[in-house]
Amino acid sequence: MNEGRARAQEILRELRIDSPEMLAHLKEICCERGAFVKEGELENSEARLVVHGKKGIITVKPNLSYATRMRFSIAHELGHFELHRGLSSLMSCDQNAINDWGGKRGSRDLETEANEFASELLLPEQLVSNFIGSEKPSLALMEKIAAYFGTSLFATLRRFMDLTPEACAAIFHRDGFVAYMWQSKNFQSHGYRIKGQVQRYTYAHDVFEGKSVPKEMSEVEAINWLKIPHWHREEMLKEEATYFPKLRLGLSLLWMEEGALLKRSKTLIQ
Repeated sequence: MNEGRARAQEILRELRIDSPEMLAHLKEICCERGAFVKEGELENSEARLVVHGKKGIITVKPNLSYATRMRFSIAHELGHFELHRGLSSLMSCDQNAINDWGGKRGSRDLETEANEFASELLLPEQLVSNFIGSEKPSLALMEKIAAYFGTSLFATLRRFMDLTPEACAAIFHRDGFVAYMWQSKNFQSHGYRIKGQVQRYTYAHDVFEGKSVPKEMSEVEAINWLKIPHWHREEMLKEEATYFPKLRLGLSLLWMEEGALLKRSKTLIQ
């Protein structure tokens, strides 16, 4: 387990937080840890942390339209306070920093650590796993988790990929090309490569074209998403797609149920 997640779990235990209702009091949690939270206008930043000794002030930009984004920004800065306050007395984070999940190869990435902390604090592993139970992947499930824990759909999707035992991937696309993706460990373990361009016979293509798509997971030919040989055209996976016009961003949730595709994965990969 990385340091960010470990520290968040430690705090959850120390404060005896065992329900999403308790997590709703995020500002009080920060105050208990020694960081006061206030709202204020910031230039070129979503949130800022100022440290003085063992105390800190977290300033977050007001965003009435995206309260969940504010919550994640606050938790992100608390992560900096808990993990990095000995490194700098001032940390200012823009949207790119708060959205940084990739990390830097061969070096310590402070923004990724703060994001991992925020993810574990707002979406604790045990609570989320208990909530998911035996439910199968779907966008409706992601929205249900997000509403229950007070998090954004994007943060929820990212956390779901960390925790689910299913073979899933969240594919984000823009203008017909894959922009970035998150894959579950099960999906990654089979070594599938996702095609970089959105193919015609996918629900991702349909939502980008403005066509109506099913509101549940529906089968598509796996070859439209995965780089597999043409003679395995009959292999299927499930997809559910949506589109965010304001962001000009499409999202497809892919799910490979246990079956022929997974059992024959070694022979399918090019």
